[in-house]
Amino acid sequence: MKRILMLGISMAIAVVILSGTTLGSPLNVVGGASPINAAPGNSNSAALVISVTDQNGNAVSGLIPSNFKVDVTIAAPGGALVDITRADEAARAPGFYIVEIVPTTYQGTQYTWKAGVYLFSVTVDRGAYRGQTVIPLDLCNICTVSGAGRVSDVVGVRAPDLTLPSAEVVGTLTPAARLPDLIVTEVVPGTPSFEEDGRAANLPLKVTIKNVGGATDKDFKTSVDVIVGSGARYVRPFSVPGQTDIWYPWKEGLGAGEEATFTGNLNIRAPLGEVLYNQEAKIMVFVDSCSGDEFMPDYCRVQETNEINNEKEVSVRLTQMIQAVRGAQLQQFQAIPLARVS
Repeated sequence: MKRILMLGISMAIAVVILSGTTLGSPLNVVGGASPINAAPGNSNSAALVISVTDQNGNAVSGLIPSNFKVDVTIAAPGGALVDITRADEAARAPGFYIVEIVPTTYQGTQYTWKAGVYLFSVTVDRGAYRGQTVIPLDLCNICTVSGAGRVSDVVGVRAPDLTLPSAEVVGTLTPAARLPDLIVTEVVPGTPSFEEDGRAANLPLKVTIKNVGGATDKDFKTSVDVIVGSGARYVRPFSVPGQTDIWYPWKEGLGAGEEATFTGNLNIRAPLGEVLYNQEAKIMVFVDSCSGDEFMPDYCRVQETNEINNEKEVSVRLTQMIQAVRGAQLQQFQAIPLARVS
């Protein structure tokens, strides 16, 4: 009796598993991308050519746009998500689909393509059948024609490989402008002074930023966040003489390879009013910051080649060390750096 009962339970479990969608037949999905008319700065269509076959290699026909999902897993700097505008099966190639995509529209704003590499995660669903793949689209290598040529943009083709009949083009091919790349190269804390029985500290701070990319004429600001002990991260005023904004120093553009240095005072307070004496403080400096701003693009004010290298961190101990120098003269020494993290 026990054997029959256990056998019945095992068969019931097997039926449930085999009937579930988790073991549905897979779809074989592969594809490639073409920019067609898409180029940095416009919202024109790019196309994905996607092959869909079943587990036996047979073409899967009859799919419609709702069977496809295209997600921008990695976007070019400043890039947005995409929307599918159409998905049609190729007339002479069953199982092959042309899926056209455009940058998404959000709250009435039509976004544009950006220079860089996109990686699309593509999923195809048809009932219990599913398949997925990754398709890259390269909008990095752009050549433009100056003059009265017929070609205005050639996207996704490297200049050394580009061949055009001389009769077709009047003018010369020139590379697209190089984007800026703003980084923080140095964060140097000074000697803190304390107020309000140690519940506030004024820390002299020197910050150096550099543009390691192409020139920019955009105005941008630099912010400083602080973590005291094991507390939360919060922005603090970084006041620089000559600047009208007591929270953020601003820079009016920065040329290629140029540096700028801000020397000022960082005001530090613990969120719950704790005493700061001998506390460890992490200081995070972020260039091209949108701290305190609303409705800004993802890349903020300056579109860069690299949007994830804008921050530098340094840790200090909020301690005053006093030593007699030359008899009665007293000198305060600098706060002791604990670690520097690029």
